[in-house]
Amino acid sequence: MTSFPNGTDIVEPASDTEQPPGKNGTAHTLAAKQDSIFAAVEVDIDARLGNVSLPVSELLALSRDSVLTLDRTITDPVDLRVNGAVVARGEIVTVDDNFAVRITEIVDPA
Repeated sequence: MTSFPNGTDIVEPASDTEQPPGKNGTAHTLAAKQDSIFAAVEVDIDARLGNVSLPVSELLALSRDSVLTLDRTITDPVDLRVNGAVVARGEIVTVDDNFAVRITEIVDPA
């Protein structure tokens, strides 16, 4: 049995192959229900253009019209991140009056 910090207990199967049967003998697992459970969950996706590191003294000296040069060129792909992990890359485009990202690569999670 596993206990979470809030006191909730989860009863684990006796072995990796032994799963409690559900309807029609199928196992009750999150993987089996992922489409219905997770389909409506919203996640925040960040598009990262690049980074810059500078001393606090330079940060404090920034003013209107200051320019920060990022560590990427205009042709480098933009990273799309979910919870800090890169999940895809793409290129900046415009849709109507908004910036958008055209996905050019899905990152292999391995």
